[in-house]
Amino acid sequence: MRKRIEWIDIAKGIAILAVVIGHTLGPYNGQFFGSLIFAFHMPIFFMLSGYLYHSRPGTTRMSAWHH
Repeated sequence: MRKRIEWIDIAKGIAILAVVIGHTLGPYNGQFFGSLIFAFHMPIFFMLSGYLYHSRPGTTRMSAWHH
C-alpha cells in the first residue's frame, strides 16, 4: 500500500467541509463568506484530482473513451 500524502488528505477534508457549509448557506445569500466558499470549493477538487492523476502503463489518454 502506498503512503498517503497528509497535506492532500487535509486539503480534501477542508474542501468537503466547504461544500457542506456552502450548500448550507446557499450560493445566493449575499454574504461574503458564502461567495468565498463557492469560489473555491469545486476548483480545489479539480486541482487535487489533477495533481494525483497518473496514467497507467500501456494506456493512452483516449483509451478510456473506447470502453
